[in-house]
Amino acid sequence: MIHSAFVDKLKPYITPVTHCPEVEIGLGVPRKTLRIEALDKEMKKLRLVQPETGIDFTAKMRKYTCATLDSLPVVDGFILKGKSPSSGFKDVKIYPGKEGKHAPLTTKGSGFFGGEAYKRFSHLAFEDEGRLNDPKIRDHFLKKLFTIAGFRAVRKRGGISGLMKFQQDNKLLFMSYSQKYMRVLGNIAATAPKKAAEPAFTAYEAHLYLLFDKIYTEKSVINTVMHAFGYFKEKLGPKEKAFFLRHLDKYRQGKEPLGTVVSLLRSYITRFDEKYLETQAFFEPYPEELAE
Repeated sequence: MIHSAFVDKLKPYITPVTHCPEVEIGLGVPRKTLRIEALDKEMKKLRLVQPETGIDFTAKMRKYTCATLDSLPVVDGFILKGKSPSSGFKDVKIYPGKEGKHAPLTTKGSGFFGGEAYKRFSHLAFEDEGRLNDPKIRDHFLKKLFTIAGFRAVRKRGGISGLMKFQQDNKLLFMSYSQKYMRVLGNIAATAPKKAAEPAFTAYEAHLYLLFDKIYTEKSVINTVMHAFGYFKEKLGPKEKAFFLRHLDKYRQGKEPLGTVVSLLRSYITRFDEKYLETQAFFEPYPEELAE
């Protein structure tokens, strides 16, 4: 298990499947440093070596990686060790090997395990523990992780009515990412035949991954917030409206987190008993205890 405050906080809400590739191929703790070396200019020939001993672990790591990923249970996401020659999936240092006369000087790529995991599972919530220190990246990761898990639970139960409810409850969350895919997902759920649910679930899943493929933009989030705020325009006085819009502008300028605006909207939802917004995942897409 990766040691980080965020992972410790996340653990009560997930069922972790933990692996340490370097330990599981027989290396001890502590262990001598490993690194990736390139033997050609195109970086197609890479090897995993221990510079101090000269031992080449490439074959062992490749065999371990394939066996582990082939036997992995169903998961909703990955948190990998950043920049690790085994577990990193980006920004891993690659050095020129002794035999690699034409190999580039130190460059960056992916680790043996992390790179293969990313090839197979990049559609899931996928990050390294270092990047999760960024609030926006962490928020996107959690939204994707818990939404994918929620969809998987709905699919397991089966039934188009469950899919339609899932779509309804996530409409604003989807809007905050992509209005295009929000509509596509809505159309799949609305037109799915009740007696042939599985093809609809398959199509819905594919487009759900496309929706979450890119992190949300502030512009799309603000459009979603204004859509929700529209439910209260006739119920709030001029001063309250101005107060809300000032905070929204601070979010636009990067001076306040989204949570401030969302908290205001949640207070309006409770105050005016707005049933439709009450069930929207946009206002609590993952456990509140994980929000910062």
